[in-house]
Amino acid sequence: MCQVTTTREIRVQIVPDTDAPDPTVEFDHLGTIVSWHRRYQIGPRHGWSSPADFLADTQGRAIILPLYLYDHTVLRLSTQPWTGRAPHAEWDSGQVGYIYVPLDRVRQEYGVRRVTRRIRDQVMAVLAAEVDTYSHYLNGDVYGYIVEAVDRCPCGRETVTVVDSCWGFYGWDPMTNGMAEAIAPDYVDALKAACDVA
Repeated sequence: MCQVTTTREIRVQIVPDTDAPDPTVEFDHLGTIVSWHRRYQIGPRHGWSSPADFLADTQGRAIILPLYLYDHTVLRLSTQPWTGRAPHAEWDSGQVGYIYVPLDRVRQEYGVRRVTRRIRDQVMAVLAAEVDTYSHYLNGDVYGYIVEAVDRCPCGRETVTVVDSCWGFYGWDPMTNGMAEAIAPDYVDALKAACDVA
């Protein structure tokens, strides 16, 4: 080891999480996705043969949002139509199912007897966020970070030590997917540098 004082740089790498869990299976979630697509299994298997059967069974007894698929080199899910939001959406997108939660479950989760408009709005926001997370999972849009300490001495020797790492951040933007909150405050600037956020 060089006897002259070394300099230290903190570096963050953002890397794909190739072993991310399926959020519809591994996570606690409020909504359940049901879909009908001839090529893809989106969400868990279910017993409804058609959307009409599903709606007949659940209408008035559940909070239900439509599920739209955009299929153009990637698969993207949303509770809002893709037309006007993505290239070629008029040909490459459409409704493929629903995400829903029974009203009984809402009452239980929120500790209420009556599902008010305010609670309904909160539930719909949760359902939309769950669809967004699942959409990231389907595309492999899940990441982790590795914090490295790079020690350099004047002789040119460089030693790299991993000092922290964390995985399972759904979504491409490290500043909004929870990564910036999870990483130690001392490393936030290096995270920003890694994702070119000023």
